[in-house]
Amino acid sequence: MRMSPKGLPNGYEKLMTYWSCKYGNKACISEGVKQFSKWRLTRNNLILKTPNAYCSGIYDGGKEEWDFLWMVYEATTDPTETAHILDALGCSRDKEILKGYLLKVIEDDVQIRKHELERVFVAVSKNVGVDLSVDFLVENFEIINARYTSKSIAAVISGLASDIGSKEKAIQMKEFLQDREEQLSPSKRAVEKAIETIDSNLEWSEAFLPVIESWLAQNYS
Repeated sequence: MRMSPKGLPNGYEKLMTYWSCKYGNKACISEGVKQFSKWRLTRNNLILKTPNAYCSGIYDGGKEEWDFLWMVYEATTDPTETAHILDALGCSRDKEILKGYLLKVIEDDVQIRKHELERVFVAVSKNVGVDLSVDFLVENFEIINARYTSKSIAAVISGLASDIGSKEKAIQMKEFLQDREEQLSPSKRAVEKAIETIDSNLEWSEAFLPVIESWLAQNYS
């Protein structure tokens, strides 16, 4: 029987298990890959016992699997289903695929819905790509700012702020927010909150990261 990590706030055990699956728990990924493979052949959604199967299929697969799921996204109109798919498309371990995913938010021939902008950034960020997401936002802000609403951009900033855990990225993000203060003025409260979140998360990481690493080593090594 696995023990909860001592010292962590209540409710973090389920979150820890979820992330350990995404980061390589063989039994979890294997089952998800089987479901994804069968679903890809039959398109029978009853095969997918959990939306995490999408993620496992992309995590274990390559560009062929990614392109297939993107094609499904383009043909899907159900909001819940599109949300699951957009989340899963960020599960790739291939940084070039993830960069290509982010590029789709600024490509002229791709129609990412405005309210889905945050989901794309956060899908990449919550996998292993927070650095990619922050860099992409900073480098392509002018295009993104011209194409999307201030509400969508505020959601991206808030989402990324929640995932930043390194001092380097925290400094980069905070400098970006300060440099773009005038352009981001419609999202002033979101920017202020993002800076608070970044600072708070850094404090949390310093306090609990050693506990998390120890628990993962004991339970999933």
